Amino acid sequence: MASPELERLVDRLRDMERAEKVGDEEIAAFLGALRPSTSGTRFREVKKRLRERDFDGAITTLKATASFPRIELAIGVAFLAVGVFLFVRSAADVDEATRSAGWPVTDGTIVASRVHVSSTPATPGSRDHPTGYAATTTYRAEVEYTYVAEGTSQRGSRVSFESQGDRRTAERTVAKYPPGRRVRVHYDPAATDRSVIEAGLRESTDIGMVGGWFFLLLGLAWIVGSYALYRRNNA
Repeated sequence: MASPELERLVDRLRDMERAEKVGDEEIAAFLGALRPSTSGTRFREVKKRLRERDFDGAITTLKATASFPRIELAIGVAFLAVGVFLFVRSAADVDEATRSAGWPVTDGTIVASRVHVSSTPATPGSRDHPTGYAATTTYRAEVEYTYVAEGTSQRGSRVSFESQGDRRTAERTVAKYPPGRRVRVHYDPAATDRSVIEAGLRESTDIGMVGGWFFLLLGLAWIVGSYALYRRNNA
């Protein structure tokens, strides 16, 4: 709310306070003039004060600067936290995937191969999310293999650094690596228990980084937008 407009409304409230009697129609007209230029929380508080004919309290409320909405800030910070988590985790995967292309190679054998299915049931609607949440199902290929690195027997489970989650990808991976198949295993010379069959970057290796950037930008936009609205309502 611009300062001249604020002063005009405050002066109008003071005139109402000095009047012997203020009717409901006059209060309704004042609220009609106030509504477009103030925040919902402050408007409701002023309206409450006027219904009680507490003009001094209404003036104090109108002149007070509302605090930055904590819920909006918390949502923005949550988006930022998700973005940082995805970005950091994916950056580590991308770095390891890049380095794995130069790791030593040894022979290995697939000892187990299956599709792991995990489901999340649907949840009913709530005040914050009226439509509720739909049931979700994710699929992940679980492949285990043995190999010998630097004279030590090891057991690995990473096929590649590619992101998974859909049924087709999981089933294709399991069909490609059935138990008993001989494979070439890339292992980290600095930690021989860390290994992968398909070394190097894959098409979806950096999807997490894209998602990280998305949530980081979304969080920043949310906070900046909320702050701009707060300033507009309390200018």
